[in-house]
Amino acid sequence: MPKRNVAWVLVILVIGLLTWQLPQTVARRDAVYQAFSTLVDIRAQIHRRYVEEVDDEELVRGAIDGMLRRLDPFSTYIPPDEYGDFQERTNGELHGVGIEIHMMNGELTVTSPIDETPAFYAGVMPGDVITEIDGESAEKLSISEAAKRIKGQPGTKVTLTLRRAANNKKEQVTITRQAINLPAVKGWSRKVDGSWDYMIDREERIGYVRLASFVPNTLRQLDEAVEQLQSESMQALILDLRFNPGGLLSSAVDVGDRFLTEGAIVETRGRWQRSEKHVAKAEGTYRNFPMVVLVNRVTASAAEIVAGALGDHQRALVIGERTLGKGSVQNVIELEDHDSAIKLTTAYYYLPNGELIHRTPAAEKSGKWGVEPLVEIHLTDEETIEILDSRRESSVLRTGGNASSPALSDDAAADRPSPVIDRHLRQGLIQLRVKLHEQGSPA
Repeated sequence: MPKRNVAWVLVILVIGLLTWQLPQTVARRDAVYQAFSTLVDIRAQIHRRYVEEVDDEELVRGAIDGMLRRLDPFSTYIPPDEYGDFQERTNGELHGVGIEIHMMNGELTVTSPIDETPAFYAGVMPGDVITEIDGESAEKLSISEAAKRIKGQPGTKVTLTLRRAANNKKEQVTITRQAINLPAVKGWSRKVDGSWDYMIDREERIGYVRLASFVPNTLRQLDEAVEQLQSESMQALILDLRFNPGGLLSSAVDVGDRFLTEGAIVETRGRWQRSEKHVAKAEGTYRNFPMVVLVNRVTASAAEIVAGALGDHQRALVIGERTLGKGSVQNVIELEDHDSAIKLTTAYYYLPNGELIHRTPAAEKSGKWGVEPLVEIHLTDEETIEILDSRRESSVLRTGGNASSPALSDDAAADRPSPVIDRHLRQGLIQLRVKLHEQGSPA
C-alpha cells in the first residue's frame, strides 16, 4: 500500500478513536465538575469577598484535609513537606515522645504511651486528651498535623496540655524528645542483670509474655522468650496484649500462626481491594499448652487480630475488657506529583468467625465490634493507673540505664517491689491453675 494511503488510514483510525472516546471523556469531565462545582464557587467567593488575601495552596490543602477527615480519622493527606519524613518513619527511623494517638469524639486522644519512651516515663495515660501543643490549641488539628507538631529532633522539648482521663483536669507535661526504639516483648519482672524473667508462677510453671507492639522483630523476640520458658519447663502461658496499640499486619499474622496449626487468622475485605485470608500452618507452631490472653479497652489493631484469632479458635481464654475496635487497613498511595501521598482506608479486618473488628457506626449499632473477652472484667481508672505505674517501675529498675531510666546498683535492683497482680492477671492465673490441676500437670 502506498505511504500516502497508509497515512490516511492512520488519520481515520485516530479520528475514529477520538470519536469513540470523546463522549466518555466529556461525560467524566461533566461528572467531576458537577460534583465539585460548589467547591469552585466557594473558592471564587473567597477570593472575591474574604477580608484578607488567601493562598490557593492553603485552600486546596484545607479542602483535601476536610474531604479525608469526613471519611474516617485514619485517612490523611501527607503533603510534600512531610512526605520525606513519613517515609523515614515507615523505615523504622522514629523520634519523638512515644505515644499513639487517635481521634475520639472529635478530640485528639492518647491510645497508649509506648513502653520505655519519654511519654511513658512522663506519666502520659491512655484516654488523656491533648488540648494544646506548645501552648497552641489542638482542637482543629488532624492526627497527622498533631503528630508532626509533637515529634521533633531528639533533645528538644514539647509541652502537652492534657485533659486527664482519670479526673478530667487539665495538666501540662513537658517532655524531652528522643530516638524511639519500639519495644516488642516484655516479661514479668527484671532480673538483677536487667534481662526479663518470663516466669510469673514458678510453682505451677506459668509463663508471662507481654507484647508491647507488633514490629518486624516481634516474632524473633517472642520465639526467644518462649524458648527460654520451655527450657524452664513452662506448663501454661499468659499473653498480655493490654495497652498494645498494634502495628504491622504481617507481624500479627506471624504471631497468631505460632499458636495455631490451622484455620483463618484474619481476613481483609474492602470495596475495591480483593479479599485476602491469612491462614495458619502447622509448621513452626509452639506445642499446645493452656493459655490466657489479656486485653483491655485500648488493645488495638494487630493486637485485636491476635486476641480474636486465639479466642475464636478456642486456643486461648480471652480475659479483660472489650478492645478498642481499630480494625482497618490503610494504604499509602503516592500522588501524581511523587512528592505527596494519601493514607487511605481501603479494607477492614474480619475475625475468623466473620465478625468485623472495626468500630464503624453500623457495627456500633449492632454491638458487634472489637474483641469481646469470654471473661469480662472492667478495671477502674485507679486500677489502670496502678498497672502502668508498676510497669514504669519495673522498666526503671535495671542496671545500665539511660537518661530516662537511671541505672541502679545490683542491691537496689534486687530490692525492687514486685509487679502488681491486677484483677485481670489474677483471674488469668486462677483459670490456668484450675486447668493444670484438671490435666494432672506436675507442680
